[in-house]
Amino acid sequence: MSLSQEQWSALAQMDAVSLKSEVFSIFQETALAVQERDPDDPSVLGVIPRLAALLEDRWELNSYKEAFGALARSVGLWNYIDKNAADIRDQIVAEAVTVDELDGITLHREQIGALNTLLAGKNLMLSAPTSFGKSILIDALLPRIGIIGSQSFFPR
Repeated sequence: MSLSQEQWSALAQMDAVSLKSEVFSIFQETALAVQERDPDDPSVLGVIPRLAALLEDRWELNSYKEAFGALARSVGLWNYIDKNAADIRDQIVAEAVTVDELDGITLHREQIGALNTLLAGKNLMLSAPTSFGKSILIDALLPRIGIIGSQSFFPR
């Protein structure tokens, strides 16, 4: 599942009917890709932020927000779930990984895995791009230092 930058840009320019049809097709292809491939496949993961931006920019796609939440949950990108539009299962997951002490930032699956490792008192070496949110992990860890080893932030 990969669209070029030009194709994503073209989506933003479409009329409502064409846009809904194309976005629905992207949802179908992405959901199928999640089932058939590794959910960590970059071509699958890369669709979620782009769809999130489209859903935010185009009111015509509001009816897709619940389905989008399920798609984001299925690949562990919980930070893209719109808690106000998601179904109850997606809301629960998003709330469980939201750090209230950090102004309600919602973490994604890889951040939660890393945070649980640190909370278990284990060492961790993490190499990830700037956009990963490594600094947020430290910010989330600091208030919890007293509970290292006694519980994890989000049970696996």
